[in-house]
Amino acid sequence: MKQSQYIKHSSFDKKINGKLKSFIKTSADNEEHVRQHSRQDEVSQFYFACKNGDIDTVKQILPTIPYDRLNQPEPNGSTSLHAATYFGHLEIVRLLLHEYGCLRHQQNHSGLTAYEEAQTYEMRQLYHRPSNRNRFFDESNSMRQTFQIVSSFSDKIELDNHDNDDHSSNDDDDDNDVTKPNKRWLTGYQTNEEIKRQLDGLSGVEKMLQSRVGRFIMKKSMKHRICKADCGYGDEEYVYIANKGFERHTLKKLLDEHVTSDHPEYKHCCFLLNQYIQQNTIEFLLTLYSLETPFYQQFWTNTNPLGFPLFMRLSDLKLRRFQGNSYRAALCNLTLSSMVSYPASTSCRGVAVADFNNDNRSDITYSDGNFAGILLGYSNGTFTVGTMFPVGNTPFGIAVADFNHDNQLDLGVTNYNDNTMSILLGYGNGTFASQKTFATGSGPIPIAVGDFNNDNNQDIVVGNKLTTTVSVFLGYSNGTFSNQLVFQIGNGPFAIVVGDFNQDNILDIAAAIELSANVAILFGRGNGSFAGLMTFTVGTNPYGITSGDFNNDSRLDLAVTNFDSNSVGILLGYGNGIFASQMTFSTGSGTNPHSVAVADFNNDNKLDIVVANYGGSGSISVLL
Repeated sequence: MKQSQYIKHSSFDKKINGKLKSFIKTSADNEEHVRQHSRQDEVSQFYFACKNGDIDTVKQILPTIPYDRLNQPEPNGSTSLHAATYFGHLEIVRLLLHEYGCLRHQQNHSGLTAYEEAQTYEMRQLYHRPSNRNRFFDESNSMRQTFQIVSSFSDKIELDNHDNDDHSSNDDDDDNDVTKPNKRWLTGYQTNEEIKRQLDGLSGVEKMLQSRVGRFIMKKSMKHRICKADCGYGDEEYVYIANKGFERHTLKKLLDEHVTSDHPEYKHCCFLLNQYIQQNTIEFLLTLYSLETPFYQQFWTNTNPLGFPLFMRLSDLKLRRFQGNSYRAALCNLTLSSMVSYPASTSCRGVAVADFNNDNRSDITYSDGNFAGILLGYSNGTFTVGTMFPVGNTPFGIAVADFNHDNQLDLGVTNYNDNTMSILLGYGNGTFASQKTFATGSGPIPIAVGDFNNDNNQDIVVGNKLTTTVSVFLGYSNGTFSNQLVFQIGNGPFAIVVGDFNQDNILDIAAAIELSANVAILFGRGNGSFAGLMTFTVGTNPYGITSGDFNNDSRLDLAVTNFDSNSVGILLGYGNGIFASQMTFSTGSGTNPHSVAVADFNNDNKLDIVVANYGGSGSISVLL
């Protein structure tokens, strides 16, 4: 064959091979695309089965859904557990929680967990863990011997077990003595100087292990078994450093042996372990350890499978390190000036600021758990520890006003799961009378105050998120209210602001309507009733709303946070109840703006806007 012919054939073969490879890749991509979409359709089908109470379809699909997709939110922001809970399908919720270990803490776009969407007491009970069970404590004798107290009066260790007083009082009884533990795990120090030297040494070790150079030196030392005798590490412990596969194999073996496939958290455990192995991120292993399974109990007797992964990733745990102040009232004398942080709330939903004890200092009230909390302010900018006052189930919105004309501030609180509003009358010293409750619509969240019937008594409007209505309560001079007056406003009122939007000297109501992507205006008649509903289009899932004169034309305008559009919408008012189309200002990709407030932050006599962002790192956005 001639060389030119060879070259031509070679070029032709290359073209054919290239096209063949391209065809195979395209076919594989298409196959994967179809597979992914079929899974998405399957999950959607599962969501609708949970929503509609189709228990047979749920049981059929459940075993085929990967754990991560089981907890995947739908485009509306809710999971299958949210849907089954909200629509009251007890058997499906029991199946998801107790047999498949669905995530309980996942929030929807409204910031609600599935538990908070429960409409009945019976449904909420499914989420409660048994009160007669200790989740992470084994009361057997073998476990008691794990925790030992070092006696400061003798060179022995005594068990914390005084079931037999005769034996415990006998110093010569060998049954009360156990072998003194290895100094590697437990060491006693007699003087403050010894303690200080040890703490200084530990601080240096900590800094070394949190640096790249320090970890590199430590790993090399352990792999080459340098200082083995001094460290006291055995062959099994060395293999955790030298062989990553051994660490993963050991964790997988523990999981397979002690968490069986019929355990409700089995899929969750497998998912977390696989994520840890694939991503090499310690967060997944910590979550796996904290689950209520037999997995964590294995570390009581052998800490290596968990201890070494943590030890090798100390720098990754930096952000988890407690860096605040810890107070133990039994051991130290607390002073107000030394307290700089207040662990007031873990699920705070509503906040307001006012002077509740008449000392001309700002105090804070917040809704948390099933309580309204009060933090009284001091002149140095610090606050008392929170005092809690019972309200209803899952309080959300909170409003402050003088409802009974005694010149003391009172509280109004919406209770989401009770479908009620609580009124707490203040005594003027930072405390409040027991709540009085008034029935609202379903799922009350926002609350606002105003005089809607011009009788000089404060009235209240509440948005019923799970309906299409708002409830208006006309106030009496003694701090009580009429039964609710119900007005249609739109599907899912999530935030409310009160103002005179048509300049007739009568208060109107504006609401951010979550599910309709608009702002709705109800115009007041001056007698406590409302009419003339008008709507104005804004962005997707508007969660916050406020009013102010943003263009200095003496007419009220509106500002709205568009959660899924990552923007703030400004609607300029014409003074007759009509608003211009919204102008949007981006808050940044993935910020998910939630709440909004206005003030003049730069002293230019123009109102500025501040937004609390739900997404990302929980930032705020300021629009000047």
